[in-house]
Amino acid sequence: MRHELEPVAHGRTLSRATAAAGLLLVLSAGVQAVELARVFGDGMVLQRGHAIPVWGVAEPGARVAVSFDGAQVQTSADGNGAWRVMLPAREAGGPFVLKVDDGSAPRELRDVLVGDVWLASGQSNMELQVWRALDARS
Repeated sequence: MRHELEPVAHGRTLSRATAAAGLLLVLSAGVQAVELARVFGDGMVLQRGHAIPVWGVAEPGARVAVSFDGAQVQTSADGNGAWRVMLPAREAGGPFVLKVDDGSAPRELRDVLVGDVWLASGQSNMELQVWRALDARS
């Protein structure tokens, strides 16, 4: 079973209360192996040119190793089982494999790309062609 941790923006947690409640829920469920936050999965795209945060939960005190495109970083899960690492920035490329191992049940995410990540939202405004926008040619 996968568990979602709080979103992270600019390296800061959005809600400590939400994070604490989520960790208590995860811990009460009995984490068996290393878990990644639900934002991570096969076929994902990671932002190029920026350090890459990777986080999740494991057994409290577990040693967690994360490897990606030749880089490997390690950390230990805290007393609540939470862990987080920063992978070095990468240029666009892929596909790669992201490996996360806590010594019990390693995880592999496949077809991971590095490139530009764009988030868009809306409804009818998302259908507007760029060429129709004000100053589109500049």
